[in-house]
Amino acid sequence: MPGGPCGRTCGIRGDGAPSLSSPGSGPGQAEAAPRADGSRQGCTRRRDRVVRTRRGPMVSLPSVPWPVRPRDGSRHGWAGRFFRMGASTGMRWIIEKVTPARRRARELIREANAARDRRDWPAAREAYGRALQEYPPMPPIWVQYGHAAKEAGDLPAAEGAYRRALDLRPGFAEGYLQLGHALKQRGQAAEALEAYTRAASLAAENPEYQMQLGHALNGMGRRVAAVEAFRRALSLAPGRVDAALELGHALLALGEPVGALEAFRQAFQAQPEQPASTWVQHGHAARGAGELAAAEAAYRR
Repeated sequence: MPGGPCGRTCGIRGDGAPSLSSPGSGPGQAEAAPRADGSRQGCTRRRDRVVRTRRGPMVSLPSVPWPVRPRDGSRHGWAGRFFRMGASTGMRWIIEKVTPARRRARELIREANAARDRRDWPAAREAYGRALQEYPPMPPIWVQYGHAAKEAGDLPAAEGAYRRALDLRPGFAEGYLQLGHALKQRGQAAEALEAYTRAASLAAENPEYQMQLGHALNGMGRRVAAVEAFRRALSLAPGRVDAALELGHALLALGEPVGALEAFRQAFQAQPEQPASTWVQHGHAARGAGELAAAEAAYRR
């Protein structure tokens, strides 16, 4: 086995850990001499490797120093940082350091985020697009590109970006949610409902996703299913006023004034200041439930 720059042989033990030995060393023989400061000299090897990233394509790593931990346990410099991170995190760090495309993409993403924060949507879209050209397998950035395209008025491009994010990460709940928004704006209600349903199933503990599903179901005239979605949202976030109001409206449309009145009262308890139209709906629910005094008070508001 070839020797390293320190004059010792680099090997791999049976358990996969690197091992170092001096030429001709064996049991009972002396190891390499320590340095003047008492630490032993480390060793590096060079390898050409092809690594598959977690979500990206095959990445070819150029020949880079492969760190071998010094025997005395010291952790210095490049090798020390690798071992402090651990093998998995350290390998990702190596890939990012030696892949210029990822580095350029990060710089462009920072530029795009700044443009997004100042609501300069054309500039944000351009910067996100350039970042994705540098390194395409980034589902969250495809979603951000879709946002910028949608705000710039290009709904087909936004839909395409959201679908690309879902191609890269099929279980991406936010991707389905944003795809539903884009499809709804394009007038494709049935396709939007499918996207909202998928998003709500993937993020079952998120009340916002349940609310969006309820709106889509209500818009399609499926009020019973909409009531269930609004109930789930309200159970996940009991103080959410819009969930209580939407539940009250849906129950009133179904001819269930008692349940609607209870939902309206829950909303008014959390936020008494409501528009006149909401008080009118409250009055309708109270009258339907037989509480005429409460109905009169609501109408007078």
